[in-house]
Amino acid sequence: MVAARLRRGRLALYSPVPKPDDTALEAARDLGGVTTILAPSHFHHLGIADWRAAFPDATVCAPAAAIPRLENRLGHSVFDTMPDLDRGLSLMSPPGLRAAEVWLRAEGPDGVAWAVCDAFAGPAGSEDSPADSPKARGAFATMCLGDKTAYKNWAMTRIDADRPVLLLPAHGNAVSGPALADGLAAIVEAL
Repeated sequence: MVAARLRRGRLALYSPVPKPDDTALEAARDLGGVTTILAPSHFHHLGIADWRAAFPDATVCAPAAAIPRLENRLGHSVFDTMPDLDRGLSLMSPPGLRAAEVWLRAEGPDGVAWAVCDAFAGPAGSEDSPADSPKARGAFATMCLGDKTAYKNWAMTRIDADRPVLLLPAHGNAVSGPALADGLAAIVEAL
C-alpha cells in the first residue's frame, strides 16, 4: 500500500492492505484522512472494505475495465474517475493488458519512484536476492498481458524516460539502487 497526497490536502490510498492496525489508521487521520481508495487492478481489492470502514466517505476508484469485477466483489459502486494527485504524482496506465491496472509515479529529489501491481515484484529479502534486483512475476505474463508488443514498447519507453530509482511492488520488498532501471528493462525484454 502507498499513501499519496491529493491536491486538496487529504490522502489517496493505492492498493490498500487489509486489516490496518490502529497505528496506520491514526497516521492516515493525522495526515488529513483518506478521501480516495484506488484499486489499481481488479485483483488488488482485499483491503478496501477495512479502509472504508474507517473512512466511510472515501470514494473507491479503479481502471474502467476493473470496475465490473470490483463492484461484484465489493458490493458497492466503484468509479473510474482517478484522483487529483498532488504535484509530482501521477498515474500511468500500461497499454496491452487484459487485466487493466494503473501504476503510481512519484517524482522526488533523488529521482522517480514507481508503485506497481503485478508487472514486477521485489526480492524476498534473502541474501541471494540483492535489494536492487527486481523480479518478474510469471502470473503477469500469463494472466495480465494481452498485447505484448504494445506493453513492451510502452514499458521500455517509460523505463528509459524515468530511469526509476525506487520500485514499490505490490508483491515483495521495495527495490532501489543503480541497477533497478536496467533490471526492469531486462524483465520487459524477456516477455
